[in-house]
Amino acid sequence: MYINSPDSLTFGKFIRIDGKTKKLKNFRNKLREQSYSFTSLVEKKHDKPSSLYLISGKDIDTFVDLMQKVPYFRELRTNIEKYMPKKPQILSLDKAKEKLAKGKFKL
Repeated sequence: MYINSPDSLTFGKFIRIDGKTKKLKNFRNKLREQSYSFTSLVEKKHDKPSSLYLISGKDIDTFVDLMQKVPYFRELRTNIEKYMPKKPQILSLDKAKEKLAKGKFKL
C-alpha cells in the first residue's frame, strides 16, 4: 500500500484497473509522477488477472476505518471489494493509459 501526499483537495474515488502485474505497477508509477494523491493496492489471484485498486479522497478515510475493523490486513487487502461500501469504477489498463496521456484521468 502506498499513500502519496495530497497536492490538492480530491473527492472520493475507488477504481479497479485489470491487467498484468508488471504493467499495472508501471502505470501506478506514471500516476505517481503526475503527483496524484491516492492509495494503491495490487492484487494478484492465481486464477484471475491482477487488479490495481486506486483509492483517493474520502474513500481513503473509509479504507483506514476498515483497517481498524477488519482483524487481518491481508484479508482486507485481498478482498477489498467485499469490505468497501461501494463498488469500484472498473477500467481497462489501455483505457486508463489513454485517459492519463490525454490528461483526463481523474482520481
